[in-house]
Amino acid sequence: MTRRLMQALLAAAVVVASAGCTVAVSTPTPRATPTRTPRPSATPVPEPMELVVLHTNDVLGYTEPCG
Repeated sequence: MTRRLMQALLAAAVVVASAGCTVAVSTPTPRATPTRTPRPSATPVPEPMELVVLHTNDVLGYTEPCG
């Protein structure tokens, strides 16, 4: 009787101990759906642009002459 009681207690302890354990299962991360590679296209020729360089020696940045 005591042997059977010890076996039952041991089985109960195993069940209780294993109930707290979780099985480590790696969940797969979703991957992006593959898309087609875009076809290469010719680089458009840039249009000419106008650039104005404004320069002043005035420390305050005034661009109009005095007076």
